[in-house]
Amino acid sequence: MRTRFIALILTAFSLAGGAANEAQAQAQTFTQGWVEVDIAIVLVTPVPSGNSVFCFATIGTTETGTSGVNSQSDTGYTTATVTAGSPFSTASCKVSIPYGWMLATPTSDTMAASYTVTIAATSGTTVVRSGDHSFPNIPLPPNGVSHVFTANTEL
Repeated sequence: MRTRFIALILTAFSLAGGAANEAQAQAQTFTQGWVEVDIAIVLVTPVPSGNSVFCFATIGTTETGTSGVNSQSDTGYTTATVTAGSPFSTASCKVSIPYGWMLATPTSDTMAASYTVTIAATSGTTVVRSGDHSFPNIPLPPNGVSHVFTANTEL
């Protein structure tokens, strides 16, 4: 009798937990948008022949709720356009990142963004110089709205 009672209680908790998880999963909303990371670079380090300037950017959000952690992220990359100059050359790049995430609390979530700029060989793994940077978190843009992050850096 005691074993059945314990089994009944465990079954009830299991069913209630499953119903709560299903309700939370149904409450998620598909949130989409587009982010552009515009980076202007002053090249204090000369770019060796056969090398290029590469830009990488990552965006993401993390929700922490009763069912655990829901992390979403997307990444984009491009090769920068280099312009010779005196005394320094400059480079610029626009990294476009479309995203679409299932989120439970999109109106209160924030978006994190970071970027890396690297001078490296176009073939092989030789890195001349690289820098990583982050932007302050922003409120997650409303569904379907784009956002532009702008940065100035030296490399």
